[in-house]
Formats: sequence, structure tokens, C-alpha cells
Amino acid sequence: MILDVALALALLAGAGQLMPLPAGWRDLLSPHAAIVERVLHVGAAWSPLDAGARPLSIDPTQTTIGLLTGVAAVLLFWIARALSESGELRRTAARVAWIGFAVSLVAILQRATSPTLMYWIWNAPGDKPFGPFVNRNHMATWLIMAIPLTVGCLVMRVRSRAGEHGGDRPLAIVRVVGDSTIL
Repeated sequence: MILDVALALALLAGAGQLMPLPAGWRDLLSPHAAIVERVLHVGAAWSPLDAGARPLSIDPTQTTIGLLTGVAAVLLFWIARALSESGELRRTAARVAWIGFAVSLVAILQRATSPTLMYWIWNAPGDKPFGPFVNRNHMATWLIMAIPLTVGCLVMRVRSRAGEHGGDRPLAIVRVVGDSTIL
């Protein structure tokens, strides 16, 4: 509950930077904002008429993008927490692991047989595509995010199964986890 309130307050603080404020309030909250804007807009004419209500953000477009990214991250956190509480996280992690396995297999086969085409059909705009990604670094980033989720799921499964089998006796990993989890 406290974390949810803190996350909502952080998003509100970001949204507050986009609200137009009168010049007096803006100068009180950010005394150097007008100076920074004058420096950033060197060629633009600056007149007292421009000193009306303006947001605190120096670049409202980028602030909006950052705010939307924050909203997406908070929503993802809340969804993951709900999945975890309902027991769906294990199935979701298993699906992510299978998708990662399939994408990796396709990427390896594609690189070996047709390194310059995407899905063996299209010319990719970049150097050499890797699986469904035009840039191989994007695939690496996806895998870096997916691997901790699947490893965490595997660790929790080992712990829960070890508890079922007594926990103190050493068991073969296959007996503790099961064939499908290892795969």
C-alpha cells in the first residue's frame, strides 16, 4: 500500500512538471528556468509576452515521454505483482522461457542459413538481423530481461519441490524439479 502511494505520487510529480504555471510560481519553484530557456532558444525572440504561464519542464515533449514510460513501468509492476499473488507468475515465466527458446533457435538457424535476411524472406535495414530483431543487441537485451525471470522461477520450483521431498536429503535435480522444468 505504501509502495503504491509512493509510485502514484512519483507519477503525479512528473505530471505536475507539465502543468502551466504563472511566471511568479514558476520562478519560485525553478528560479533558473527562464535563464536556461533563453540559453536553449538562442535564436528565438524573447519578449515579456512569452513570460506567461509555462510548465516547469524545459522540454515538455521529453517529459511526457518519460512520464508515459514511468506509467508503463508502474502498470507492469502492478500486473506482475497481481500475477505473482494469483499464482500465474510461474506459468508466465514458463511461457517467456519457451518463447525465448523458440526465438533463440530461430535466430541461430537463420544466422547459419541466411545471415542477411529476416525470417529468410526480407532484407533487413540494418547490418545483419538476429532472429526477429533487426539489431542483435535488441535480442540480447530481451534475453537479459527474460533470463532472470526464468531462473527465479526455476529456483522457486526447486525450493518448493525440495520442501515436498523432505528438503534435508540430497536428491537428484531431476527428482526435485521434474523433467519438464529442466527442459
